[in-house]
Amino acid sequence: MTFLGACGLFIATVFVYRESYQKSVCAAISRMSATVLSFALCLIYLLFLPFHALGMAALIGIGAVALILAGRSEDVITAAITTTVVMVVAGIAPQHAWTQPILRLLDTTIGMAVGIAAAWATLNSDLKSTDAARRPPGNPKTANKISVFINNTSDNSTPLKEKSQWKTTKETL
Repeated sequence: MTFLGACGLFIATVFVYRESYQKSVCAAISRMSATVLSFALCLIYLLFLPFHALGMAALIGIGAVALILAGRSEDVITAAITTTVVMVVAGIAPQHAWTQPILRLLDTTIGMAVGIAAAWATLNSDLKSTDAARRPPGNPKTANKISVFINNTSDNSTPLKEKSQWKTTKETL
């Protein structure tokens, strides 16, 4: 594996690993849709034409339009970055430039697999504890006592703004 491949793998891993396993999977799907489109566009282009800045700009524009029409506008930036990396590397090393899209797809796929595996291994306990995380902190009986206190406190000395803040606090409990 080359230095560029290792960087691509690392970037894909970091891109995919999120604060929950479900968000990591969603990020992987997003990353993969952008990468596959970039792969296809760059491979077709580089099979027939050498690197050129205008060609790269055209590929970025075509990819953006395709993703927007497919309803995946959130993936436009990722596809543009991936296309830029593939095309610039193909311009720097023009020998067998058509291999760059394949190599970058491979790097990204391995990096996403590592990111998903890391998320599964470290965040999988989140799947079991989501109910506990949704409950308010503290003893439920204490929350009820606070609610009763708020309901029974109706003196006119408290400014209106503070009363509305108390109600908001009560509703969140």
